[in-house]
Amino acid sequence: RHTGNAVVDDRTLYEIYLPAFKAAVTEAHVWSLMGSYNLYKGQHCSHNARLLNDILKGEWGFDGVVVSDWGATHNTDEAITNGLDIEFDSWVGKPKGAPGKTYDYYYMAAPYLQRIKSGKVGTKELDDKVRRVLRLMFRTCMNTKAGFGSMCSEAHYAASRRIGEEGIVLLKNDDGLLPIDPAKTKRVLVVGENAIKMMTVGGGSSSLKVQREVLPLDGIRNRLAGLAEVTFVRGYVGDPSGEADGVTTGQNLKDDRSAAELRAEAVEAARQADCVIFVGGLNKSRGQDCEDADRIRLGLSYGQDSLIVALAEANPKLVVVNVSGSPVAMPWVDRVPAIVQTWYNGSEAGNSLAAVLMGDVNPSGKLPFTFPARIEDVGAHALGDYHAKGSRDTIDIRYNEGIFV
Repeated sequence: RHTGNAVVDDRTLYEIYLPAFKAAVTEAHVWSLMGSYNLYKGQHCSHNARLLNDILKGEWGFDGVVVSDWGATHNTDEAITNGLDIEFDSWVGKPKGAPGKTYDYYYMAAPYLQRIKSGKVGTKELDDKVRRVLRLMFRTCMNTKAGFGSMCSEAHYAASRRIGEEGIVLLKNDDGLLPIDPAKTKRVLVVGENAIKMMTVGGGSSSLKVQREVLPLDGIRNRLAGLAEVTFVRGYVGDPSGEADGVTTGQNLKDDRSAAELRAEAVEAARQADCVIFVGGLNKSRGQDCEDADRIRLGLSYGQDSLIVALAEANPKLVVVNVSGSPVAMPWVDRVPAIVQTWYNGSEAGNSLAAVLMGDVNPSGKLPFTFPARIEDVGAHALGDYHAKGSRDTIDIRYNEGIFV
């Protein structure tokens, strides 16, 4: 994340990886962008001459602010000349006995000022940076016609629910199992930890302190209240914790039963149900979908694959709901009639999911990335270039598959 140097040819860069950013700048007219941690052409992206000066501010005419990610600034001279406007923390220590605050010693603070006073650099770049910051201030807090906003309003929750509904993706629906018809389905079984686990907490910088979160089980029960009996069994234990960065969910998901006991309970319950909804996938724990950590595997953890197979054998009317922010392997894809991809959909996640499962909303979402059948099918792994050696301080990551992704 911090030392990977992307080695990619221009055609691949422009055709595959830049279009989404270009659209954000030239069509959506965003006001600020954040530079990432890794390197391109041997320069960190937060002060990269090619990306920021030549492409972003040159070719695309971006007139907003570039801010570094937290601790992504590494060089004063490059920060001055290569398009960075705001330095966002740099983890630098204040010299012992030195006056002032720690942030006085950031790369774009006292070191920048010293270069100006000594005549090593002029103020041309500084004027441009200040102009961009002032423009951002004018567009935001200085706009007297902007009006006042609100927090946690019902309009916000309605928007959250609608966005969740529009983003959910129907991956498979053999035999028209979905939408679930309450008139023909009186006993619905929900299985899986992700049906009851809060997902707004965890994952590093994606961890939130929310006013409320409707869980998948709650959403399904809300929708089928008075229409069908909804029961729940755990099926597996993944991560029962609920704390990240000082924020706690208040949930106690501890379950000391063995995996065999949990699976046996789920399979027996599945035999008695008219329809089974398995809600599993990833979570936001380290090694799953978490900032600053690689995925442990492409497949599902906690024995979910074998549990899904067992549920499919016990009840052919099985819907698998995968909760994740990244692709997962699905070795059971041919044994399951219906698969729904949902995401970390926030405060209204459960209601959004229930609306899709019951047919209140047409699942029109599309995947923003490809789900490979196995990790060996991914170009970086198939070509053996994911961890090609670079210099002592960096690792070259070669995009040798080019546009063929």
